[in-house]
Amino acid sequence: MIRTAHDDLKKEIMAIQFSKTELFKKPITFDKLQEIIDRKFSVQSLFKISKEEFKAIYNEGTLKSTEK
Repeated sequence: MIRTAHDDLKKEIMAIQFSKTELFKKPITFDKLQEIIDRKFSVQSLFKISKEEFKAIYNEGTLKSTEK
């Protein structure tokens, strides 16, 4: 990604290509996702999540208990 932004960490980019995508063992409903992130959002737009939110979503989808 840093090459895409021409070594400028503050430069905005339009898209990110993900690799090593994995399917969750347990689907997560939109309502559950909003509950985990604790705010309203639209999945049709970009939004940032914290590392903790990512971990909670991942744990929910992979049936792992949330560890802190």
